[in-house]
Amino acid sequence: MIATRMKSFQLFLLLFLFFATDISGQTAVATQPVSDKTEPCNLGSIFEKNICSNIENNQASLIKFQLQKRSAENSLEKVKIWTQANYSCIRCKPQPGFSGGSMLRKCVLENALNVAFFLVYDMKVNMNFVEDDGRTLLDWVQDDTEKTFEEAFETENEQDKKFLMQTLNNSMKFYNLFKNNGAKFKHELQKK
Repeated sequence: MIATRMKSFQLFLLLFLFFATDISGQTAVATQPVSDKTEPCNLGSIFEKNICSNIENNQASLIKFQLQKRSAENSLEKVKIWTQANYSCIRCKPQPGFSGGSMLRKCVLENALNVAFFLVYDMKVNMNFVEDDGRTLLDWVQDDTEKTFEEAFETENEQDKKFLMQTLNNSMKFYNLFKNNGAKFKHELQKK
């Protein structure tokens, strides 16, 4: 029991140091400022439902097709411009264990790394807008990771602990992807 608590405490310290330390030495992509939207924030619930469903299935190619179809553009560059302008309007609905939010939040929830890579590297979406709950993407990932860690620390069920530890590992991958490509905490945005 004491050994288990020591390991959990060591993991907590490791996570704390990870989040407290800025990752340096990585080449970061410049973040885009929030641009004027080309459409009002009413892209249609069917469109959003289909996008979020394809995130659940980690289908980056289908997401790309849907963005092309919705934007009425064919070239990847024009689809990218449309997606950047409308990204903050595309919302995934709340569900048990998920309060709703941006496509990248849904990617973290569903462990949809292919879609996240597409949105971060190909579409270069703005990861630094503040969502309805007052948090940026990085704030949300950190909060969700801390909550998962607490659950893993408190549970006595080994299967639950194993699942929660895998969830922590997945969250760390997404945190690194976002942080290394320009995502910031809300307090970092307010310094400017």
